[in-house]
Amino acid sequence: MPFYPNAKRLLEAWFAWESCLPEPEHSSLVNEIIWHIEDPGSLFHWLDWRHDAWREPGSRPTLSHFTAMSLVGPLNSAVWSEPQPESARECAEIREWVESHYHLSNAGDMQEFLTYMLESGDRQEYQINYAPYTLNTERLSAEIAILESGDCAEDERHHLLRLRRVRDNEDGCNEVDMAAWDIAQLVDLAIAARQLGWLDSDAFAKVLDRAYQLAADHYAGWQEYAMGMYAGFSFLWAKP
Repeated sequence: MPFYPNAKRLLEAWFAWESCLPEPEHSSLVNEIIWHIEDPGSLFHWLDWRHDAWREPGSRPTLSHFTAMSLVGPLNSAVWSEPQPESARECAEIREWVESHYHLSNAGDMQEFLTYMLESGDRQEYQINYAPYTLNTERLSAEIAILESGDCAEDERHHLLRLRRVRDNEDGCNEVDMAAWDIAQLVDLAIAARQLGWLDSDAFAKVLDRAYQLAADHYAGWQEYAMGMYAGFSFLWAKP
């Protein structure tokens, strides 16, 4: 890989990623990675780490663009090179996912939604509709009691669940900056838009630049980003 000067640096980056964003459906690889870092019996200690040229498909991304694409976190598999327009079969699957999850059916809708995610996103809903309750716990308790006393429609049910999460400060939702959840979705959708041909290379690069800057403005490092992403998902999307 061209982003690491040697195997040790690669393993250290892998260790940081596995520590911050483990895959819940698989056992943690932290102990195995530590072994490869520390034990001379690992083949990683004897790898010839020289490389002559970029061998991944597509153009080689800059380090900032590579980092920005990594902001997608566990929402998608790792992207090592700039995504390219996909085949008709792949596009059909991607379009079905975009329409079913985000109700976006064309390039115009996608561009509008990406702008929304950059400028406000789901984090704005928390700031407007839920953060004020943290300043008035009596009002929060009364609102929860009113909703619990009657039958709730679906929207009221979601509102009630979020009020309870605010009351309990679930996963630190009242303390953690949840912009990471918007950023991860933004990058995931931008990659899909590029694969669908809804963004050209220059437009895709601009989205990555803005996503990278947004993450830098909100977080000091990957640990804080991971906590924000988890809290945002837990508060906004997690099922009861």
